Amino acid sequence: MLDAVRVQARRQLHSHMTSWLDLFLGMLALLRHSTRRFSLVLPLLLTACAIGTFQGTGSGWTGRGHGVPSHYAQSCTTHMLACTPVGASGELIAPTVTSGVVRAVETLEALLTLKEFLDEADIKLVEDTLVKCAREADSKINKKEYGEGKYPDDAECDRVVRHPVTKKPTKQAIALGVLKHEAAFACVERELGNRFPDHLSREPRYGKDPSAEGPSLTHRKLDSLVPDIVLHLVRNANKVQFVYDFYFPCKLANKSNPRGTDDMVVRGKQEKYDSLGGEKKTALVTPQLGISR
Repeated sequence: MLDAVRVQARRQLHSHMTSWLDLFLGMLALLRHSTRRFSLVLPLLLTACAIGTFQGTGSGWTGRGHGVPSHYAQSCTTHMLACTPVGASGELIAPTVTSGVVRAVETLEALLTLKEFLDEADIKLVEDTLVKCAREADSKINKKEYGEGKYPDDAECDRVVRHPVTKKPTKQAIALGVLKHEAAFACVERELGNRFPDHLSREPRYGKDPSAEGPSLTHRKLDSLVPDIVLHLVRNANKVQFVYDFYFPCKLANKSNPRGTDDMVVRGKQEKYDSLGGEKKTALVTPQLGISR
């Protein structure tokens, strides 16, 4: 009886493996027509039916500070039996293989509609939205703190207050900046979070990685860099396209010249962000001047 079950199991497994491989090879042939995307999609396709734990690369709007490299349990591309559990009576349960193929097809379909990097029109939309959100946040917090149409003068910027998060003494300029950052992030999430979830990350943390060509995502805070907004390769925040940092100047001189020598901290931070790569230098996003590079 047991031998008969084994024979039946082998036949079912062979049948499902043949169907799966035919479909897989067909998808690979389709991908070869788009050579630029082939190298991007193939690794994801190979793991689309993986089982067990999957941890993302840290990209995406809610991926703040994520950076643990992806890892996979046994995959049905290397061990078909790992995707084909045996039922109580010894038969192979075919739907698991089928569901793995379905996941692979869904992944393929999704990736074929995605761009590797955002194009010029999308980048303009993102940058216009970032400026809009910076101005909205600046106006919203100033109105809340000082009233309609009013804003702090230089003396108010130097006033000592409690930090909104740490509750430690700090200058009002810093406290206002924290509040305006949060308001700007909320605006960006509302306007862009669902539109570019695979290309846009909020506050990803980058650190030095001797095994990589440049900085890569990390959980370690020591010597790390955390820009506000990063546009990157689809689902891979390690491949940076553009870096943006919100800045809400408080004093009058900094509003007209946000990259001026009056704020060496800001300038130094932007220069460090330039080391992350990308097509252009890090952009400073201010309510007064919009995008500055």
